[in-house]
Amino acid sequence: MKSTVKSINETKFEVTCEVDEKVWQEAQKKAEKKAIENVQIKGFRKGHVPADIAKKHINQGEMFNEAINIVLPDTFAHAMEENKLRPFTRPQVNIEKFSTTSLTVKFTVVVAPKVTLGNYKGIKIAKKEVKVTDKEVDEAIKNLLEQNADLTIKDGTAKKGDT
Repeated sequence: MKSTVKSINETKFEVTCEVDEKVWQEAQKKAEKKAIENVQIKGFRKGHVPADIAKKHINQGEMFNEAINIVLPDTFAHAMEENKLRPFTRPQVNIEKFSTTSLTVKFTVVVAPKVTLGNYKGIKIAKKEVKVTDKEVDEAIKNLLEQNADLTIKDGTAKKGDT
């Protein structure tokens, strides 16, 4: 596989890949085999249609679409590794050229920006001292107890303050 990289800006790249003819042919064979297995013709069980009859009923567009889907993941991974790119988001994929013998795909990839850190070491920040009184602690405990209180069933008549 041959790939070329074009930088659009510092975080966006276009990677154009020409898929090897052998790899593309193999993907087409796999897609055709899968399409033949899914052809339904009256008088034959699904998956048992003779190949020469099934080929006449295959939707070529769907077959090529399946072949492209077979090739894309490995092509993308290889192109990213070869060009040392680490995509930040899902790439945009465009089929530039395709025929039964060749496939050219363009991936538009966004990568994480390069960040340059300033001089942050040695910066001193004054800490504020927090003072808590015993009354505030008791009030917080009382609130927690009220929030986590369980209701119990009481026998007898209700009185003021009962739930």
